[in-house]
Amino acid sequence: MVTGFFYKLTYSHKYRRAHLYNFGCNYACKWCYYRLKPPAPKVKLSVDEVERALELLKDQRGMSRLHFLGGEPTINPHLIEIISYAKNTLGVKTVLITNCSNPIPDGIDRISVSLKAVSEELHRKYIGKPAAPVLRNFIDAYMRGIDVHACTVYIPGLIEIDEIERIAKFIASVDDLIPFYIIGYIPVPGAPWRKPTDDEVKRAKEVAERYLKYVAWSNLTADKIKYDSEIILGS
Repeated sequence: MVTGFFYKLTYSHKYRRAHLYNFGCNYACKWCYYRLKPPAPKVKLSVDEVERALELLKDQRGMSRLHFLGGEPTINPHLIEIISYAKNTLGVKTVLITNCSNPIPDGIDRISVSLKAVSEELHRKYIGKPAAPVLRNFIDAYMRGIDVHACTVYIPGLIEIDEIERIAKFIASVDDLIPFYIIGYIPVPGAPWRKPTDDEVKRAKEVAERYLKYVAWSNLTADKIKYDSEIILGS
């Protein structure tokens, strides 16, 4: 079983939200953005360290939300403990960025699900894992009242408009009001796919809008992605 650990905590003053990063993932996607600049954790943060830092952020800086990022946060054995602390002790909103391969823990207010593909053969071939559990967990989270958002990376030659259309249809079968975000692929070392053009991503958005009410897109390059958060713990 793949397990992870927390290695960094950051804080955005602009949005009054903290970001807790998990190292490790149960997927090995060849197009993953982390392959551009993989994290190199120097420390493993303990639960006590994280909780003390979150308490200070709430008391001194007015933290209103805690985002769990990865890697894949649901493989972290301490995730549920931190969620409970954030919700029940600090009273802040919790947001989970996830591939939805595992059931969503109780105490999460919102999820942003990275849907790689919905076609079973495509999912198994390029990720090595089935798509069916992802779709079940997505539906389960929605039925439990969690605020569900979704995103997909548009990769020319792999995750094309036809697959994005299938993804949009799946999301709409759950609720056509679920927000959907299409992200233009950023090429990574060792992967054969090119970056899409803006027009291609816009076309994918137009196709998705046949099924969904709220669709957005971006097609940034690696040098245009900016992080304005202060590092609180880790590096």
